[in-house]
Amino acid sequence: MKTKKKVIKKISLDVFLSVQDLMPDYGLKPEVEEIMDRVAPEVSPLLRDMLEEQLLGFHEDIQIEMAENLEKFACLHEAHFTGSPDVDYVLTQCYGWIAAEHGV
Repeated sequence: MKTKKKVIKKISLDVFLSVQDLMPDYGLKPEVEEIMDRVAPEVSPLLRDMLEEQLLGFHEDIQIEMAENLEKFACLHEAHFTGSPDVDYVLTQCYGWIAAEHGV
């Protein structure tokens, strides 16, 4: 079993900041990687990495939906949303990055 590193830091008189890196425990599902491979020609390698990082931590089904929506935006400039505020917030940020890179 992995030991997770947790950093706790006092940032004010009554507030403590706790940082724990859970990212290594979550990865992209194979189907999501395939979709993101189709996105790759439409974005820079740096942007692809940024987009993939946004998918980590979401359930597999949501990762697939989000990756499909990113593909639609990267290829067709069609913005699709899920109705889930947290997912749609991330999608909106990703759409903005893609739009900026595409100059739209």
